[in-house]
Amino acid sequence: MYLKLRRDDVANEVVYLVIGVTEDGYREILGFYVGGQESSLGWKEILRDLTPLVV
Repeated sequence: MYLKLRRDDVANEVVYLVIGVTEDGYREILGFYVGGQESSLGWKEILRDLTPLVV
């Protein structure tokens, strides 16, 4: 997902949003990452970061 973000100026930046679903069907945000470019390497780093959350 790309959003227009304002830092020093307005620019499109990639936003990674990772959502999980509980056994009861509730959605929870597991991670929210901004920056870089959308790529398989970006997702690999995010999944590595989320690995300790897996039960």
